[in-house]
Amino acid sequence: MFCVRSGGHSTTGYSVCDGIVIDVSGPKYVVVDKSTMTAQVGAGTNFSYLNSYLDTQGVHIPGGLCGDVCVGGYMQGGGWGTRRGCSA
Repeated sequence: MFCVRSGGHSTTGYSVCDGIVIDVSGPKYVVVDKSTMTAQVGAGTNFSYLNSYLDTQGVHIPGGLCGDVCVGGYMQGGGWGTRRGCSA
Protein backbone atom coordinates (compact mmCIF):
# COMPACT_ATOMS: atom_id res chain seq x y z
CA MET A 1 0.00 0.00 0.00
CA PHE A 2 1.15 3.55 -0.66
CA CYS A 3 -0.18 7.08 -0.35
CA VAL A 4 0.92 10.41 -1.78
CA ARG A 5 1.13 13.60 0.26
CA SER A 6 1.92 17.12 -0.80
CA GLY A 7 1.15 19.21 2.25
CA GLY A 8 1.08 16.77 5.11
CA HIS A 9 -2.48 17.05 6.30
CA SER A 10 -5.75 15.36 5.49
CA THR A 11 -8.86 15.44 7.65
CA THR A 12 -9.69 11.96 6.39
CA GLY A 13 -6.14 10.65 6.88
CA TYR A 14 -5.28 10.11 3.21
CA SER A 15 -1.78 11.58 3.55
CA VAL A 16 -0.56 8.79 5.84
CA CYS A 17 -0.71 5.00 5.64
CA ASP A 18 0.92 1.84 6.99
CA GLY A 19 2.87 1.40 3.75
CA ILE A 20 4.99 3.77 1.72
CA VAL A 21 4.37 7.53 1.87
CA ILE A 22 5.43 9.36 -1.31
CA ASP A 23 6.07 12.97 -0.30
CA VAL A 24 5.79 15.40 -3.22
CA SER A 25 5.80 18.55 -1.06
CA GLY A 26 9.23 19.70 -2.27
CA PRO A 27 8.38 21.19 -5.68
CA LYS A 28 7.01 24.68 -4.84
CA TYR A 29 6.90 26.90 -7.90
CA VAL A 30 4.57 28.67 -10.31
CA VAL A 31 5.48 29.59 -13.90
CA VAL A 32 2.86 31.39 -15.99
CA ASP A 33 3.02 31.64 -19.79
CA LYS A 34 0.55 34.42 -20.58
CA SER A 35 0.92 33.89 -24.33
CA THR A 36 -0.66 30.42 -24.03
CA MET A 37 -2.58 31.13 -20.79
CA THR A 38 -1.01 28.09 -19.13
CA ALA A 39 0.77 27.60 -15.83
CA GLN A 40 3.20 25.03 -14.53
CA VAL A 41 2.76 24.50 -10.79
CA GLY A 42 4.74 22.31 -8.40
CA ALA A 43 2.82 19.69 -6.42
CA GLY A 44 3.95 21.22 -3.10
CA THR A 45 2.70 24.72 -3.92
CA ASN A 46 -0.12 25.71 -1.57
CA PHE A 47 -3.16 27.60 -2.80
CA SER A 48 -2.38 30.73 -0.74
CA TYR A 49 0.90 31.16 -2.61
CA LEU A 50 -0.55 30.04 -5.94
CA ASN A 51 -3.48 32.45 -5.82
CA SER A 52 -1.37 35.39 -4.65
CA TYR A 53 1.11 34.78 -7.47
CA LEU A 54 -1.62 34.35 -10.09
CA ASP A 55 -3.19 37.63 -8.92
CA THR A 56 0.03 39.44 -9.87
CA GLN A 57 -0.26 37.91 -13.34
CA GLY A 58 -3.93 38.85 -13.76
CA VAL A 59 -5.12 35.23 -14.03
CA HIS A 60 -7.06 32.87 -11.79
CA ILE A 61 -7.94 29.19 -11.48
CA PRO A 62 -10.69 27.55 -9.45
CA GLY A 63 -9.48 25.94 -6.26
CA GLY A 64 -10.27 24.98 -2.72
CA LEU A 65 -11.11 27.39 0.08
CA CYS A 66 -8.28 26.29 2.36
CA GLY A 67 -5.10 28.12 1.45
CA ASP A 68 -2.72 25.62 3.03
CA VAL A 69 -3.89 22.75 0.81
CA CYS A 70 -1.21 22.04 -1.79
CA VAL A 71 -1.86 21.51 -5.47
CA GLY A 72 -0.82 17.83 -5.40
CA GLY A 73 -3.40 16.97 -2.74
CA TYR A 74 -6.12 19.04 -4.35
CA MET A 75 -5.56 17.38 -7.73
CA GLN A 76 -5.93 13.97 -6.06
CA GLY A 77 -9.36 14.91 -4.74
CA GLY A 78 -8.50 16.73 -1.50
CA GLY A 79 -9.03 20.34 -0.54
CA TRP A 80 -12.79 20.22 -0.77
CA GLY A 81 -14.97 21.39 2.08
CA THR A 82 -15.52 24.44 4.22
CA ARG A 83 -13.15 26.90 5.86
CA ARG A 84 -13.82 25.33 9.25
CA GLY A 85 -10.62 23.73 10.55
CA CYS A 86 -8.51 25.57 8.00
CA SER A 87 -5.83 28.08 8.88
CA ALA A 88 -6.38 30.18 5.76
